[in-house]
Amino acid sequence: MTRSFEGDRVEIDRRFAASLVAHAFFSTFPRRTVKTHPTLQDFNFAGHFFQHLNRRSQRAKLRSILHYFQRLNERPPEGHVTFARQYSRIILFIHDDEANTVSITLHVI
Repeated sequence: MTRSFEGDRVEIDRRFAASLVAHAFFSTFPRRTVKTHPTLQDFNFAGHFFQHLNRRSQRAKLRSILHYFQRLNERPPEGHVTFARQYSRIILFIHDDEANTVSITLHVI
């Protein structure tokens, strides 16, 4: 488990990534709730995506996803996908008119 102020990276097989997208699209994952997973959102598409197919933008997204699955069928994915998390610490010094200095440390993840 990565600590909150550390960088990390995860590499997964492209076929596994495609499988995750397919399962999310067809909503086969168990539903997450605030009670069961207080810090994670629901990973399934069905909740909000399909409710708004009357919008042109949502239909375009649906066409893109279906095109993605069609391309996977034509040529299975090879290789890996890498997800990286980077961490930077920034220290700001703020000066006011009375020569007082305040330093603020920002953590950017």
